[in-house]
Formats: sequence, C-alpha cells, structure tokens
Amino acid sequence: MHPLYIILKKVKSEEEFLELLNITLTEKEQEMILERWQILAALEEGLSQREVAKKVNCSVVTVTRGAKAYREQKENIKKWLSFLKKAEQKAEKS
Repeated sequence: MHPLYIILKKVKSEEEFLELLNITLTEKEQEMILERWQILAALEEGLSQREVAKKVNCSVVTVTRGAKAYREQKENIKKWLSFLKKAEQKAEKS
C-alpha cells in the first residue's frame, strides 16, 4: 500500500489535513498545486489556454503543462472537479 495513502486515510478534519499539508509541502508547492487545479477547472469550462493564463494569472507555458495533463487524464480530472464543484455549491447554500 502506498505510504501517502495510509497517511491521508487517517486525516479526520480540515485542520489535520492542513497540518499534514504544511509538513509535507512548502508554501510554494501548495500554491502550485492550487494553481494546477484552477487551470484544470478553467480548461473544463472551455476557456482557451490564453484565457486560462489570464484568469489564473500564470504563464501560457504553465497552462500548456496543465492542458497536457487535462488531455491525458480528462475523465479522472472531471471526476475530481465534480467533487469540488459539489462542495462549492453546498458552501454557497449554507
């Protein structure tokens, strides 16, 4: 079993998750992961790479890397983005 899976499986709250995130990744690495998911979400909206770069405030080269991952893993990315979208909609209703 993957060691990170074992660790992540034990996370019971957002506070614990953030603790683990801060132990594992630098602030810059965390920002890069968030940026990647913003890029993927914008690509899912159908924006062009230039539009995504402008919206996310990153380089077109960075978007191109995200677009490659999006093309190669589209169905998996859509699945995870749907979880995020549901959580955002739930938060809006609260």
